[in-house]
Amino acid sequence: ELIPKLDLAKKHISSQLHVNLPDIEVRQLVATAIILKGLGAILFVFGHGFGALLLFVYLLVSTPLLYDFYNYRPNEPQYSVLLGDFMQCVAQCGALIFFVGMKNSMPKRQLRRKAPKQKSYLDVFKEIVRKKVARMRNFLWLLKTEKLRQMQKQPKLMLGNLML
Repeated sequence: ELIPKLDLAKKHISSQLHVNLPDIEVRQLVATAIILKGLGAILFVFGHGFGALLLFVYLLVSTPLLYDFYNYRPNEPQYSVLLGDFMQCVAQCGALIFFVGMKNSMPKRQLRRKAPKQKSYLDVFKEIVRKKVARMRNFLWLLKTEKLRQMQKQPKLMLGNLML
């Protein structure tokens, strides 16, 4: 099934480019496809952009060969099946391009935020006491300044030469 498709594609490419293409063994083509797909899939699963590139090359070469809907008329039953599979491969190519684009847009090294250190009960208690003491100091300072103001406002008693 692959040999006639490969011959047809070879004739079409050689007629368009006006160059004679060498004979391609189907076994070598299938082995190359399996290696590209397998290695690309393994690398892609582990998040490497090179795996996405290998899968993209595989889809770019194999899709027009395997899903040749353009050789059929739209009213033939194979046309819609092949067109659907072809469009699915095109969508997968788009997803791989998106993956590579997103991978390249992220910074290589992200700064890690330190997780907040868990506080012990003693640390929490010390913090509460520190806040209470600070409030108490503020209160006493306000009380002291208010008392001084009141004392300055009160008239002073004079008994002879003594001021009370």
